[in-house]
Amino acid sequence: MPGLLIAGLVIAGAIGVWYIRSKASVRFPAPESFIILPDDKARITRLDNGDYQLKTAHHPTALFAGDQPDSIDLNRPIAFEYKAPEVWHIPANAVAATPRPYFLVQFEDGSALKIAERILNVEGVANFRDIGGYAAANGKRIRWGLYYRSGMLGELTERGRGTLRDLNIRWVCDLRLHEEVTQNPDRVRDNPNIRYSHKPLTTPDDTRQRLQALLFDRSELSRLMLESYTQVFLDDNAQLYGELLRELLQPGTLPAVVHCT
Repeated sequence: MPGLLIAGLVIAGAIGVWYIRSKASVRFPAPESFIILPDDKARITRLDNGDYQLKTAHHPTALFAGDQPDSIDLNRPIAFEYKAPEVWHIPANAVAATPRPYFLVQFEDGSALKIAERILNVEGVANFRDIGGYAAANGKRIRWGLYYRSGMLGELTERGRGTLRDLNIRWVCDLRLHEEVTQNPDRVRDNPNIRYSHKPLTTPDDTRQRLQALLFDRSELSRLMLESYTQVFLDDNAQLYGELLRELLQPGTLPAVVHCT
């Protein structure tokens, strides 16, 4: 009997060690890996040296840039060069100095597309991204530079605050729970030029289980995203999102940042 007890303790200890090590070995995915990018004809990113990279499966015939989406000068094409299949290089000095340029690409078939950097480097914030450029059902596209989504702004640095000033952010809508806001408040609430609103989302009780499933099986991402957006945004928070959309239509609200955790 003592032998069985000792054996049981040894087995339990071994299971405990395995469990601790397995938890320690979990590597959380990079926040950027959760961003699902639209299937656009063209996409542009800024490189570490300040140059730009244009990716497109369609041959570009002309490229233009401006400091606002609606002020792109079509009389001054900018230089770009072929780099690799579907990849084109734009030197930084070909683009007029501006905190954030917007581009218009013209293609061989006569079509044109406005584009800009999707994911922006806002220091202290994860997943800060422009929702502009997404196609709507009527063939139109969401305007660039007006509506941003991101992670929480509680660790926003001074440099990050400067980036929000450059983007002329007027409104920040915080969707986090009350306890999250108390623990790590957004670092914009002392800015007189930014109006802050807290509209906490109602979340399902099985959020933790969903997150664990996602961490261990990334193939679940598409299904869980669809279920979560349907349940959390449409079913559980329809009234809140109605308020949010009405708020976005008010004068002086845009550009805006809406964020959760």
